[in-house]
Amino acid sequence: MNTIVTRLTPAVPAAIATLGIAGPDALSAIGSFVRLPGSGLQVGSVRFATWRIPLEQASAHPIDQRGQPRAAAEHVVLTRPARDLVEVHCHGGVAVCQRLLSDLVGVGCVAVGNEHWPSRLNCPLAQAAEQDLQLATTDRAAAVLLDQMN
Repeated sequence: MNTIVTRLTPAVPAAIATLGIAGPDALSAIGSFVRLPGSGLQVGSVRFATWRIPLEQASAHPIDQRGQPRAAAEHVVLTRPARDLVEVHCHGGVAVCQRLLSDLVGVGCVAVGNEHWPSRLNCPLAQAAEQDLQLATTDRAAAVLLDQMN
């Protein structure tokens, strides 16, 4: 089974976006970009982290004055709802989301459209509401769809 990644929130500029990583290598995929202190990211936990973005391809000077690879950083919030599922909550700008998705594809995740995201719901109506929720662009639409899912 492949480890997949998708943007779970609508692909419009927003304050916050959510990327989902599902599959056997979900945790190790994010481990390539964040360092989690202590016990790491346990199921059910939420962690603040810094996503390190390597700049060696974009920089004329890939090594800093201390001999370390240059990198940019993005602050993210990580959640792990299930053993094989990690969510990355980040700035919702198009460039940030595309970069994080690109980073994850670069370490072996397969990018999929959110319509291919595996639902953990059993009811077909709740699954349809969940798919529509991923496309909702207003608070009112999201509230109605959340109500229908529940």
